[in-house]
Amino acid sequence: MRDKNVKNKASNCGLALLGLSLSMNVLSGHIEQWNGANILVDTGPFIAEETYASSIYTDSNLTTSYGAVIWVESDVVSPGMSVVFDDDVNGSNCLMTAGVNPFDLTTKQCSDPFQSSKRFKLATTQTGTAVDLVYDVTDSAGNAAAHRVFQKYLNVTGKQISDITIQLGFGTGNNFTAVRPAQGLGFSDSEGNLWVGAVSNGETTSINLDALFPFGLFGDADTDPNHDVDGYFDSTNRARFDLLATETSIKTTGISDNYKSVFGDFLSKSQSIRGFFWDSDDDDSTDPLLIAHETNEGWFTLRPDQWWLDYNLPIPEVNPGDNTLTDNTLNGWASNPDDYNIDFIEDLANLNFNYHITVGDFTSWPSYDSNDDSAQFTLRVSSISVIFKDGFD
Repeated sequence: MRDKNVKNKASNCGLALLGLSLSMNVLSGHIEQWNGANILVDTGPFIAEETYASSIYTDSNLTTSYGAVIWVESDVVSPGMSVVFDDDVNGSNCLMTAGVNPFDLTTKQCSDPFQSSKRFKLATTQTGTAVDLVYDVTDSAGNAAAHRVFQKYLNVTGKQISDITIQLGFGTGNNFTAVRPAQGLGFSDSEGNLWVGAVSNGETTSINLDALFPFGLFGDADTDPNHDVDGYFDSTNRARFDLLATETSIKTTGISDNYKSVFGDFLSKSQSIRGFFWDSDDDDSTDPLLIAHETNEGWFTLRPDQWWLDYNLPIPEVNPGDNTLTDNTLNGWASNPDDYNIDFIEDLANLNFNYHITVGDFTSWPSYDSNDDSAQFTLRVSSISVIFKDGFD
């Protein structure tokens, strides 16, 4: 007599096989590399301390470029950006500069120490345009992978920028389409939890989401273990763009008053003011300290008297009435170029972004190739000039 459970067993077996088949088509991806189809990389031979670029175009025909990843040849090398999956120290993943750790000359890793040049420099050259970074994705044979983005954003447009938008999607230029929610690609925290509801940078840690101007200009050293000198323009608070993030986009919602009240919207490099810098440690690998800045009225210092005394430096002389620095002080610094120099305060045009991208199942992406289980996605960074702030594209 036939076992009455045979049919059910067969049915269950079929469901199990179907489930196996479906599971085999669900891939958890990781970012493999920066795709080179729409970039043109400067060729060598490369000279130390010279600046080079990987120009980013709107399509693979290399027709129009609105930005580039730039690097100064040093411990950072061509093409200026790399992808690290499964960091050899802590197993983390990130997008960062290409090159070597300057302290031990090993290949750069996400876990490299502070001041080891981890942030890749993405420069935008024209306001109101987008820069499209395309990445290749492959199966990670595991859970969805979160990748930290070590990004520096440079304004070299010649105009001030009032708004910045970062998006995820597919394709470049006019063929770009934004990713949909729950499509296996999104902005997230460091643990890979997608921002399924909107979150601001004040509602999570700075590592998860932030857009900060460099600490040397704004910040209280007592609040940061990596710094021992307060910021020049504001010794109490960081300057930043406020951000609002969702699974598919990150948008600026304003700029902090300690930057905007002095400089307005995000300055271009060519609009940076001049400053006097002091080499405090005779170490070329560290940045000199900003000690004075120039305005139309003259030179000023925002360092308090005690700051100079703490460094065993004479307190600068100022002119009575307007507090501009005296010629005696300025000439004294200028006569000692080994320790003091004048340069543009270019960090006013640099912004450090913190965010994460998580890659999950990528089989529904329009770029998915079932032949080798690979795909591509686009990280789009777009800028709007102050003259476009009312909504013009």
